[in-house]
Amino acid sequence: MILFSHSSLFGILSANFLIVSPVLAQIVPDRTLPINSRIVEVGNEVSIEDGTTVNNLLFHSFSEFSIPADTVARFNNLPNIETIFSRVTGNDISRIDGTLAANGGASLFLINPNGIVFGENARLDLGGSFFASTAEGIWFDNGSQFSTVAPNADPLLTVSVPVGVQFGETPGDIVNRSSALSPIPGLPEALPTATGLTVQPGRTLALLGGNVRLESGDLTAFQGDIQLASVNSPDRLNIFPTATGIEFDGSSIERWGTIDVSGTASVNTSGLGGGSIRLRGGDVLVRDNARIVSATLGDIDGRSISIEAERITLRDGMLLSTATFGTGRGGNLQLRASESVDLIGAGFPLLLQLEIQAALGTLDVTTLELGTLAISDALGDAGDVRIETERLSLRNGAILISVTSASGNSGNLEIQARDTLEVDESFVSTGAVRGTTGNAGNLTIETQTLRLTDSGIVNAITLGAGNGGDLSVVASDSIEIFDRPLDALLLPSGLFTQTAFGTGNGGNIDVRTRHLSIGGGGQVNAQSGERLGVGSIIIPSGGLGGNINIEATDSIEIVGVSANGQFRSGITTNTLSEFPASNIAISTGELIIRDGAAIEAAALNRGRGGNISISVDRIELSGTSDPRETSVNFPSRLGASSGREDFRDLVASGAAGDVQVRAGEIVVRDGARITVTSLGTGDAGSLDIEADALFLDNGGQLDAATVSGTGGNLRVRAAILQLRQNSLISTNAGNADGGNIALETDTLVALDNSDITANALQGRGGRVEITSQGIFGTAFRDSLTPESDITATSDLGPAFSGIVELSTPEVNTEGGFVELSEEFVEVSGLVVDSCAAVRAGSRFVVVGRSGMSWNTPEYATVGMLPIWEPQPLPSRSSEEPLSEELLNLQEATGWIVRDDGRVELVEAVK
Repeated sequence: MILFSHSSLFGILSANFLIVSPVLAQIVPDRTLPINSRIVEVGNEVSIEDGTTVNNLLFHSFSEFSIPADTVARFNNLPNIETIFSRVTGNDISRIDGTLAANGGASLFLINPNGIVFGENARLDLGGSFFASTAEGIWFDNGSQFSTVAPNADPLLTVSVPVGVQFGETPGDIVNRSSALSPIPGLPEALPTATGLTVQPGRTLALLGGNVRLESGDLTAFQGDIQLASVNSPDRLNIFPTATGIEFDGSSIERWGTIDVSGTASVNTSGLGGGSIRLRGGDVLVRDNARIVSATLGDIDGRSISIEAERITLRDGMLLSTATFGTGRGGNLQLRASESVDLIGAGFPLLLQLEIQAALGTLDVTTLELGTLAISDALGDAGDVRIETERLSLRNGAILISVTSASGNSGNLEIQARDTLEVDESFVSTGAVRGTTGNAGNLTIETQTLRLTDSGIVNAITLGAGNGGDLSVVASDSIEIFDRPLDALLLPSGLFTQTAFGTGNGGNIDVRTRHLSIGGGGQVNAQSGERLGVGSIIIPSGGLGGNINIEATDSIEIVGVSANGQFRSGITTNTLSEFPASNIAISTGELIIRDGAAIEAAALNRGRGGNISISVDRIELSGTSDPRETSVNFPSRLGASSGREDFRDLVASGAAGDVQVRAGEIVVRDGARITVTSLGTGDAGSLDIEADALFLDNGGQLDAATVSGTGGNLRVRAAILQLRQNSLISTNAGNADGGNIALETDTLVALDNSDITANALQGRGGRVEITSQGIFGTAFRDSLTPESDITATSDLGPAFSGIVELSTPEVNTEGGFVELSEEFVEVSGLVVDSCAAVRAGSRFVVVGRSGMSWNTPEYATVGMLPIWEPQPLPSRSSEEPLSEELLNLQEATGWIVRDDGRVELVEAVK
């Protein structure tokens, strides 16, 4: 141990000796400066004297620098000194567990390439900023370096401004475990007591090292800046001065290290205007119960929290928050990761609690202590949240929100995930809570693939007087929404905008993708009002709901219901309030709706149902929900409605909206429906379909029926219109007049008890107008029969029947007959019993009969099933002559109806 004394400055006072000794503080000067440092110890205080002064800068150099607990080490600088630069040229780590201090407003740099560890009792007593680094040296604007590895290399004669810190091959770590109280007088009462390493308000605290770890250690710079950088390559980290201290520029760093904020660590720059927090590393991990917070408490706009890395992980009960509780705007929150961002929550129970409180309007966002948050709880607007990465994953109850709980507006939330965004059992939202007047922010997502699973929710919501934000999603490849509800009170997975409790309008949902897939009860939903659980709690208030616009260049597939039978997969707009439901517009190549799924705009109160507009190449609706999974057997549906099967306790009085479909081919089968119905007292809507071909099969329906209101109007224009096996086109009414049906088609075929009806129970029958080149298999009748019927009847009697008009072209029944031979051709040698393929594929199609015979000469028997038997191919000689006799076929240009009702195709008579 080396001892130093300086008798010219100190003598003996009483029994206490003022000695120069490194024993207490383990601070040893290295004698590498023109004027070297001196150490003076008095009790548990160490005074660091002398050093080399250049203008208003002071330089110190040590071979060792550590401060044990209960010890104060003070740089005894003159008042004109603005910055103190101190370096460690030895090989030992600096361990600071006492107080590091300087006089006046001087800032302090401490560099030790071996590493720096701040213990639980470490404190700062500085008037300026503090910079700790494990770099090997500090570069200045004149090109010289204050180096730990070459301490005598450059003279310190003209240095002025530091411009960078130079790291070596293996920079040491910086570890902070400090949780010491550091009271600062004169602070706003709303601020907590400063803890850990603390600088004065408005100053900078920077840790620039190899790996940087906050192990339940705190950093505090009220209304100032906190900067953490982890460098793992021998590069220069550029720095530049700011009004509060310095900032760094990492553009020249090749490899970054790890920043780990864990335990109960706290990073806090709150103040009258929230300060800035910046973390830059290769891997940044914020976990356990760690807190990174910048709150704005006054009228000064807050600054940002920024985390930049290759990989960012925020997990467990951590909190990342920019909030405003004053008139100033809250700071922005930005995460940028070249590879991935993972948000992992504290589990399902906390997410469930959050959703219940939000739905009931009792959520107090100021008490949220976990998640990634931007909050306004005052007049000031909340800041924006922006995430840029390759892959973003939220799971296990993660929360990412920007919300207002007062008169300020919530910020926007923007997510750009170039590859995938996955939200599993987690919550992404912009919102305005109950009782507020501020508007919710917009929520924007850009990605290649979006996956929402197991109550993975993305929503923009307003529960107050302010308007909800818009929700916009652009997924260049696909969107997958699939649900497995973990609790009956949770919302299903999906994209949502909602207004409830207040008068604010809900935001719009805009989706652009190649393929959209929804299943297991997942939803895209815009709603006014709210229901909880299985519908026992109804919240009838809310403003005007937002519209849904979806463009999927390839396809949309919507399948089934949730496993608990509570939610239908679907694209829906609902109104439980007095406002009209919002509208749905969809454009895609192919639209598939099956197994009880739905596209629906429903009015469930006095508001009118929304309208639906579909533009698609092909639509197929098929099937119903599995009755074992649902209390109601839901048919697959495309429709606007007043009332719903699963809301029988609500009598809707609003009219159903209108549905417009433009398609190449439409298939509705196996009990599926396209509807504009009313189950309450409201009128049915209008259904307008234009297609090349429309096929209804096995109970498929076009339905504009109503229970109490007037039946709707139904218009179809299709080159081919076919109904088979108990299919139905209906505008029936209960206690009002039947609606109107207008069909324009080249050919209308209705078989197997398929009906076209505009009937009424207690009103007049409607009007049915059919214009077609040919009507086959059906006819007008006064009542329904087991045949395929066209009716417009009323249970009140014939006097109340509606009107049926069938318009077909006039036909020539006189000419064009061909005299047939009286001799029949023996067909036994012309028709074979099999459909064997010889040179190409062969098939035999049976249509409109209940069975077929086993052999071609036999008559078909009702109910007989087809039997297929493989047949050997006969050998055929390549020299077998082809028949020269060809049948002279004439193209039919007209048709006639014989007296017995048979239709014959003929060549027109000239």
